[in-house]
Amino acid sequence: MGLDKRNPFILILINGLKEKNKPISFDEFIDSIASRVGETKTKDGLRRVFALFDKDENGTVDFEELKTIAKQLHDGINDDDLLELMHSTHINNKTATNEGFTFDEFYGVVSKFTNK
Repeated sequence: MGLDKRNPFILILINGLKEKNKPISFDEFIDSIASRVGETKTKDGLRRVFALFDKDENGTVDFEELKTIAKQLHDGINDDDLLELMHSTHINNKTATNEGFTFDEFYGVVSKFTNK
């Protein structure tokens, strides 16, 4: 997310993930992280969150970008688990591919989860 890991905001995010003390789903990841980095109840707010994840600004959050986020948050998720997370999100939400998520797919997944 481009923030120093000593940043108090990042420490809150890391502690929020540590409190779960178990593997998390993509939806839980979004709930833990996105709800703290921006307004997740609006499309514009989610667009800002998506932009934080889409480092290369190509309109897709892909495996490497998700891996970077997990690494920065010291999540400890391995490549296989991250690929499984992406694949199950693809299956459960009928995204176009399991290799990354466009903003519209991201918005569909996240807004379904955060606007319950």
